[in-house]
This record gives sequence, structure tokens and C-alpha cells, in this order.
Amino acid sequence: MRSDCVKVLYEIGYLRPDLITGYVEDFLKLLNEKNNRLVWGGMIALGTIASLRPAEIGEKLNDVLTTVENGSVITQVWGMRVLAQVAAGAPQHSPRIFPFLLDQLKLCKPRDVPTHAESILPAVTEDNKDELLAVIESRRPEFTPAHEKRMKKVLKQIL
Repeated sequence: MRSDCVKVLYEIGYLRPDLITGYVEDFLKLLNEKNNRLVWGGMIALGTIASLRPAEIGEKLNDVLTTVENGSVITQVWGMRVLAQVAAGAPQHSPRIFPFLLDQLKLCKPRDVPTHAESILPAVTEDNKDELLAVIESRRPEFTPAHEKRMKKVLKQIL
């Protein structure tokens, strides 16, 4: 039942994130649950509101970083989005977040590179874009034609 409730909340978040921003602390608490479905549900919910509540999420940055690092694929994908939005909306956290995002991009499976690169875009600035471009270039030999096509779109947004 708890998982279903979280699902309803993040589904609302897809459509009207403003309606669930008041639950940011509850979603952050879910990151420490033993039930993986609650963890990734909480991360998805945070992903829908991260651009509206970056400061509050940034206060629990350690929890988010740890959860992304140790989480399931769904948790990692949404966690990258959350972190990029926090870096963009609460720039004081960017020096800690952006290197983490780059490390995740360096270490992820080749199939996940385009998704993670797209997720990182909100955190990209003039000061850090060269670092991202270098990581993307280092992963380029692993790209399939489909990856290459997606990455061209990402590169257009960066440049």
C-alpha cells in the first residue's frame, strides 16, 4: 500500500509538481527505506520536484548521493536528474555534485551514457562544460549508432 501511495504522488508530480512539493521531507526519508520500491519511488518523486525545492533537497545531499551510488538502475537514473536540478537551483552544492555526476557518467554502462548525459544538462555551466565534454568524448568509442544520435542532441545543447 505504501508503494502505491508513493506512485500516486509521483504520478501527480509528473503533471503538477507544485501539488507535492510539501512532501519533500517525506520523499527524502524514503531514501533510507529497506524496501527498494519505496526508495526508487521516493527518488522519482524528488525528481519531479527537484527544480522547485533544490535547497531542501540539497540539505540532505549526503543521503541523495549515497542512494544514487548504491541504488537500483531506476534510482540512479532519477537520482542523476535530482542532483543536476539541485546543482542548477542551489549552486552552492554544484562543486560537490558535478564531480559526482561526472564520475557516474564515467562508470555507468555504455547503454546508460546518453540517459545520464541528458540528465546532467541542467547542471552544466560555462565553467564545467569542458569537463563534461571530455567525459563524453572518452566514452564515444562505446557508442552504438543510436547512442551517437542521442549524444549529438546532447552536444548541441552543451555547445
